[in-house]
Amino acid sequence: MPGDYSVVLTANGKTFTQPLALKMEPRVKASAADLAQQFALSKKLYDARPTLIPIDKSLRHLSDEIQKAREKIADKAVQEKLDAFEKAVREFGPKSARPGTPLSLDALSRLETLFATLQETDAAPTPRVAAAVPLVLQETESAPQRWQKFISEILPTLNQQLESVGIEKLSLGEPVPVKAR
Repeated sequence: MPGDYSVVLTANGKTFTQPLALKMEPRVKASAADLAQQFALSKKLYDARPTLIPIDKSLRHLSDEIQKAREKIADKAVQEKLDAFEKAVREFGPKSARPGTPLSLDALSRLETLFATLQETDAAPTPRVAAAVPLVLQETESAPQRWQKFISEILPTLNQQLESVGIEKLSLGEPVPVKAR
């Protein structure tokens, strides 16, 4: 936002302070209130993103693990259970994903798309974009709980079935803490 700020640099135990005046780009016709609204909505989305990134990484890794396991399974009953599990995993992805596309966390994709929409212009958010932010944030808040339930209840059951036929358990990749917001 335009305004007067102080820049502080600390190096080798010394602190240096310098004033900094930020001025509005002359071509921007948005009001300070418009820009404040844009910033507030953008910041909410930005702050929610780190909660979803570990889930997205685990989801992508788990999707790869499913494909590897699929190649090793000969038992039809276990194959059917893996298919059902994969279908449940895909529920975390975009509803309109094309078959064969890499899986990503839908909540994160929607958040990033909305953030980009807010950031692409220096103007007040449209009413439609402003209304979408709380909906995306609500989805962002529920994703960690849904994911935690999924990996603590459904994944262990499938892993037991895989081990019973000599197939390596599916993993989530590097352990990443998933915190509820």
